[in-house]
Amino acid sequence: MEPVSPPPDRRPVVAVTLGDVAGIGPEVAVRGALDARVRQQVRPLLVGRPEVVKRAVMLSGLAAEVAVIESAAAIEERFAHDAPERQESLLIPVLVAGGSDVEHVRPGEIDARAGQGAYDALIAAIDLALGGAVDAVVTAPLHKESLRLAGIPLPGHTEVLAERCGAASHAMMLHLPQG
Repeated sequence: MEPVSPPPDRRPVVAVTLGDVAGIGPEVAVRGALDARVRQQVRPLLVGRPEVVKRAVMLSGLAAEVAVIESAAAIEERFAHDAPERQESLLIPVLVAGGSDVEHVRPGEIDARAGQGAYDALIAAIDLALGGAVDAVVTAPLHKESLRLAGIPLPGHTEVLAERCGAASHAMMLHLPQG
């Protein structure tokens, strides 16, 4: 009798950007990626610098390991062995995006390197979605002044997404569940 293969994991892969590395973005992304309720529904993939994720794990007081993913082609391979019933494993997959200089940005300071890093991670996440490597993109907070200091001519996530996707018009919507 041949062994029975487990059914394919149909949870969507969601790219989560780290946002501004000098702010709360990396910790928010890490906590979300490790939350059991999130992991039951999706397969989170952080997008940014692994060193920043490791620092966020430490600052959050959590015990987790970082699995570095170097390319979009390696995403499916990484998640091929990630079944929902193995969600107790505290492993955070991180697709490398942005320059390594962001790991030297001091927390709480507005810095062009943080703006460039946030932009680079957002562009990488958008490109992953446009290329079909991920099913959705979630963005952590970024700092508009850091973007400006980096020479990014767009004020925030919404405008970067619209430009990269070629949208003729765009709007932002917020949803706040009641109760």
